[in-house]
Amino acid sequence: MATTQKPLWASEVNLALTLEDLANAAARECTVVDNSSNLYTDALIQGFFKTVAGSLGTNPCIEIWTYGLSQGGSSYPDAVTGSNAGITMKTSPAIKLFDIVPIHTANVACYMNPKWLSIVYGSDVPKKWGIVIVNKTGLAGAASGAGTFSYIGYNPQSV
Repeated sequence: MATTQKPLWASEVNLALTLEDLANAAARECTVVDNSSNLYTDALIQGFFKTVAGSLGTNPCIEIWTYGLSQGGSSYPDAVTGSNAGITMKTSPAIKLFDIVPIHTANVACYMNPKWLSIVYGSDVPKKWGIVIVNKTGLAGAASGAGTFSYIGYNPQSV
């Protein structure tokens, strides 16, 4: 008998990532997501970023990078610590560029399109993973409500 694959969605989870007052040209990483018990085969990432009022720079955007640990790994790539903290990006980072979100208007929440983590890692997400946001807007992140990023875990189920 043939089986049909049906999506099994988890509840949305906000990433621990403080973007308030994130300076222009600065970066911040989220607290690592531990997938070792949920075993999601993929994660749908979404979110928004908002700057302070002012004049945006040339080609204003945020870059979203992703980092991961292998199944048995315990060392993070580059300067990643796995904590909700500032990070100094390397000139040629080992972490993977996930998305670039244009910021068209200052002091307005600009949303990214939801995107699958497997686009970067292939068929399976890492045992532990997270994102890094790089502010390239020409302005700092808003003092309040500067952004929230979240994920929804996914597994297929046979019915």
